[in-house]
Amino acid sequence: MAQVNVTPQVETTAPVAVTMARADAVKVSREIEAINRVGHQANRVYAQAFVAWSVEVAPSVKWFEMTYDQLKSASKDLFGEAKAFRSEYVTTNISKVWADVKKYATEHVKKTPNLCEIYYGVPEIIEEIIDGDEDGGEGKGNPARSADAVIRSDKKNGGVWLYRNLVKRDSLTPDENAFLEALRAALVGYGISTTELDK
Repeated sequence: MAQVNVTPQVETTAPVAVTMARADAVKVSREIEAINRVGHQANRVYAQAFVAWSVEVAPSVKWFEMTYDQLKSASKDLFGEAKAFRSEYVTTNISKVWADVKKYATEHVKKTPNLCEIYYGVPEIIEEIIDGDEDGGEGKGNPARSADAVIRSDKKNGGVWLYRNLVKRDSLTPDENAFLEALRAALVGYGISTTELDK
């Protein structure tokens, strides 16, 4: 393990025995923190590998949004792997570790356009846009615009408008950035040119 330089940050009047014990405690805490960072990264890599495999064996199962019990009835294969992970992982709080794995998997899916499309699909994005339609949509005595019209629209609550609106913002959360990337991929996949999107 790498040597950790422990230099006192604050002058105290404590005797040498206390300052030496503090130095040892701080050194160990830093080593543990370094190990924890490696552990979190390993859990993130595991989550990504689990997502890649789950797309092959059970693409309709959003295991990262399910409780452990829900997963048991949703997919025998995925549950078997989750059970193996949870039984072999050494920790005092496996529920917290498993929650982190699911969080990492969710982040990965939302940041990866093709995975986002597999799990959440273009229709769901379109439905959200249509549901928020305030320009003559349902509920105002007008028939809803067709999905195609909404997707191609650069007017308020249209797909192109939504994309352009998000691109103009100074800062987006990671989830908003993932949505923006997925929306761009969906719009381009639908046949809208990047030139049109980037106007």
